[in-house]
Amino acid sequence: MLSPANHIPAYRLPMGVSVPPLGPLAGHWRGPLTTTLGPLTREQLVVDCRSGAYVAAMRPHGDAWYQVRVEREAKGRRSVVSHFAKHARGLLAGLLATATSAPTSGEELAHAATALVGQPTGAATLTGVELHPGCLTLVVT
Repeated sequence: MLSPANHIPAYRLPMGVSVPPLGPLAGHWRGPLTTTLGPLTREQLVVDCRSGAYVAAMRPHGDAWYQVRVEREAKGRRSVVSHFAKHARGLLAGLLATATSAPTSGEELAHAATALVGQPTGAATLTGVELHPGCLTLVVT
């Protein structure tokens, strides 16, 4: 977990691996992450930009926690975007980090994210924002 001022250290071990004798890293980290991060949803809005392997390490519950998903819409069907999802999440993180005021609710988060509509995200363009319980979906086409 990082704040906008944190330096991101280099790491070489992806969350999806199993490390003897610890086993799968997601399971190993689940307890400590839940203990440390779980209470945050009672204190402030949390925008979760982690990829699927990291979400598996902790699936938070609470009204103030929003996982950011990126979905591609083509021919009336939706699919999860993996390759350019990091770019789209980065656009959102940059928008929030430079905002004059931080959103305090899911509705404010979704409203702020609409400023990204029309932005290119790699080979796609962000065309919509949807708010669901616990999830902010960025739609690309």
